[in-house]
Amino acid sequence: MGEGRATVATFSALSRLKLRVLFQSLMAWRSRWSLLLLFLMGVGLCLSIGFASVDFLAFVEGLFLGDPARWLMALGLIYLLMLVFTSDLIMGHTLNVGQLSTDHTFLTSLPIPPLALLGSKLFERLITDWPGVLLLLSGFLGISCRGSFSDPVKILLPILIFVQVELLLILTIILLSFFLQRVARPATINNFFSILGYMSAFMALSPHILIATQPREAFTWLIFNLGKFQGTAGLVLSPGRWIVDILLDGKIGRSFLHWEFFWLLAFMTGSGIFLAMCRMHWLTFVHPGLPMVSVKSKAWLSGMLRKETLLLKSDFNLLSNSLFMPITIIIFQILIFREQLTAFGLPHAMNMMGAAAMYFCLFGPINSIGSEGKAIFLLETLPISAASLIANKTLFWSLVAEVFFLPASCATAWYLGLPPPDWAALIVWLAILVPCLVWVGVSVSAIYPKFEGKVLQQRSTLEGKALGAMAMGMALPIKSLSAGSIAGGMIFALLALSVHGKAVEALEGRLDPERFKVRRFRAHDAFLAILVAMGIQSVIRSIFDATVPEVAATLLPWIISYTLGMTVLGYTTWRYARDRFPSAMEALGFRLRNRGDLVLALIGAAAITGVGKLYLEAINKAGFDVYGPSAEIWYTSCGLLGPDWSLGLLIFAVCLVAPLIEEAFFRGFADQAWRDLGWTGLGGIVCNGIFFAVLHPPVSMPLTFLLGIVCTLLFRVSRSLWPGILLHAVYNAGILYIHSTHI
Repeated sequence: MGEGRATVATFSALSRLKLRVLFQSLMAWRSRWSLLLLFLMGVGLCLSIGFASVDFLAFVEGLFLGDPARWLMALGLIYLLMLVFTSDLIMGHTLNVGQLSTDHTFLTSLPIPPLALLGSKLFERLITDWPGVLLLLSGFLGISCRGSFSDPVKILLPILIFVQVELLLILTIILLSFFLQRVARPATINNFFSILGYMSAFMALSPHILIATQPREAFTWLIFNLGKFQGTAGLVLSPGRWIVDILLDGKIGRSFLHWEFFWLLAFMTGSGIFLAMCRMHWLTFVHPGLPMVSVKSKAWLSGMLRKETLLLKSDFNLLSNSLFMPITIIIFQILIFREQLTAFGLPHAMNMMGAAAMYFCLFGPINSIGSEGKAIFLLETLPISAASLIANKTLFWSLVAEVFFLPASCATAWYLGLPPPDWAALIVWLAILVPCLVWVGVSVSAIYPKFEGKVLQQRSTLEGKALGAMAMGMALPIKSLSAGSIAGGMIFALLALSVHGKAVEALEGRLDPERFKVRRFRAHDAFLAILVAMGIQSVIRSIFDATVPEVAATLLPWIISYTLGMTVLGYTTWRYARDRFPSAMEALGFRLRNRGDLVLALIGAAAITGVGKLYLEAINKAGFDVYGPSAEIWYTSCGLLGPDWSLGLLIFAVCLVAPLIEEAFFRGFADQAWRDLGWTGLGGIVCNGIFFAVLHPPVSMPLTFLLGIVCTLLFRVSRSLWPGILLHAVYNAGILYIHSTHI
């Protein structure tokens, strides 16, 4: 009895310690407002996945009746568990033995009861497994509640099932980790999990590719093979079937009892194996050292290239996930779907190879600077400049990528039977694209390094990965010498040069982070932020053009890219001002100096709105469909949210959030940056209006250009953002009213 109390007390103390460490780590990682925003975004994503699970349930029930539908959902649940396990491996959660388990060696040296140690490990992984919450918990709640949260049993049951499934999954990973720790060395363990991650990721992607490419054939196969679920396959899928029955029935029945018995038996068996490992001292086993073997052969590489080569040879994580995975997916697609790919020809082959090269860059080059770890201090003592370091790493990773992807492109072109001109175009295009992607990836890794990361994919920050993906995505649509491709290439080149310049600054000032945080708004940073927003629009537009061309002609791609772009600009503006000025709000201009300026703003808003009405009516009479796209978006929103919610959300976004963010960046940040550059006259005002206009739909660019000029003049006269915000909000409200009269 006393030993049991000691175990519970120790587990409670360790759990509280883990929670405190997690909270402090989050506070050190992000501010409270940033964490709140991330939490709200997570809640929104959970709701989206929950609604999607309900739609999937309705779709399955529409195809299959009764028992077959539940077996199919059980199969989907197994696939979902595979996705959670794969995401766990790819993010390095398993490789770290828990995100907070840096104290593993220390804890195993203390007289802690084994069950308390197991409980603390299960607890820490449970509270940090956010992919499980997003994919499993939200789906379970969506299927169980199905839009109604009035029954507490239908809420508590999916939460209980989620915790039990997570505990079994985590216990399996813990046992596998300690088994490997006993029989293999740390490097072998990391490489094993890397290969396992590659295999599980491939298994997770294969069904998606099959169903997405040949949905009719895939569902036909399912219909004719559902009878096999009554045999051995049905026995394997039985736990998943019990969970599906519990979620759909929403009550404690026979399936619930079967699942609880199975879970208790599996959990007790796993716990018993863990206790046996503890008694055999597997948790504290240390492998003897290996003798040093001197190699006197002459190396064919030297310097930075040799260092990078040795690192690459020892990192199975990079080899498996960034090289083998895209090559495997390419082979899988061209072998199984040769007829479909041949029908699309060169453009689809370019998309396939470009996406594979981009995937490679998001693993290797974008983590290259952070992968130096503590060796970065040694590199900084060498007579090599920051630009040379970036150039050497770009050269190395470009050579590696070219060696893999150029032969792959040749094999793809040959197998698909492309004509010689298309064959040559694919090879030349990829040979030019790969170094560009690598250059951007290495530059981003210098801006957002994470030297303390434990595995390769954690050697850059989340912001860096997002910026790198967006910047690289801009290059993929550039496939010809058309006007659109040339314009996209120019934007990509400007963005790449800006990112490279920022990377050199970041490396040169790494040991003195305050060196570049002077109290001023720099034009280079404002220009880079604008290019990022333009890049987001280009990427979103390209995605819609390639996937759903009929939707690309609507306002939906612009709304999505505008939302993402304004989020980036708003976050950049606030963080930039906060890091450089004692009062970020005052530095940006959120201080009203003269109330009379508000009257001037209202007069200006009325004048511009009047001009806008005349302009819209004129181009509408000229044959341009001005009001159709906005009406289509309005009706779509009403169908999803209803007219009341749609109107409230529209007014909040267009008349409040948009004026605040746009004025804060384009006037508070960008205009002050242009003036710091010396553009204090008409040139800076016109430049501000142009950059403001290009982020809006083409039909409204003349009006937004005029609005940008007037708001810039008002900001320079009043030295406050509030008059411009008021003018902007009233103008947006007026334009909304004009559009509403034509719906």
